Formats: sequence, structure tokens, C-alpha cells
Amino acid sequence: MTRRRLGLALVGVLGVVLLILGLVEREALRGLKRQGLRWQGLDRGLTTRTFHAVTGPGLSAERVSVDLSAKVITVHRAQLDALALAQGGGEGGGGGESRAERLKDWQIDVDSLGLYAGERLLVDGL
Repeated sequence: MTRRRLGLALVGVLGVVLLILGLVEREALRGLKRQGLRWQGLDRGLTTRTFHAVTGPGLSAERVSVDLSAKVITVHRAQLDALALAQGGGEGGGGGESRAERLKDWQIDVDSLGLYAGERLLVDGL
């Protein structure tokens, strides 16, 4: 009987942990949307999230992979519009903490970056 109770308690604790993680993820996704980011698909792994066809004010990416355990963000085939970003595109989201402060402990890798000024390509393949 003790093993059964221990097993039930373990399942209950795991359920609570998964519920909390789901709520944290939901709030994080809302924060990204408040900043103007959109995506067409999201794949979820145990400690990874992969966003597909990401767009936002002044930026787009084919794919953005996030490894939550290693604190690594990998951006694949990104395009940045310097004009839109200079005009404040992508700012916002509130929370009192700047984007740089939120990401200070994260490693960000970029695989193929194109830099634009409006429609004009300035640099490609960075």
C-alpha cells in the first residue's frame, strides 16, 4: 500500500510540475506576441521549442530553435530590416525588464543572416 501511495504522490507532483510549466510557457508565448512576433508552427520537445516561419517588426526567420536546458537560441535564415528596427520595430512587451537583460544569460547563434534597408539587401550570408 505504501508503494501505491508513493506512486500516486509522484504522479500528482509530476502533474503539478507539468501544469506549472504549461502556464509559464503560455505566459512566455503571450510576451512574444505582445512584442509583435508571430509564427506559423511550434514544435515542443521536453526541453526544446522550435518556432517555424517567424515574423515580427523588422525581422523574419525560417526557424528559431530554443534549448531551454542549455539556454541556447538558434536563429536559422534570418532577415533583419535595419530601417524598421531603427524606427522602433520590435520594441515593447512591458514587464520593466529590457530585452537585453532578459537574454543576458542566453547564447544566441545565427545561421545565415541577411541585413536589409527596407527592400534593399545590404549584406547577406553573415
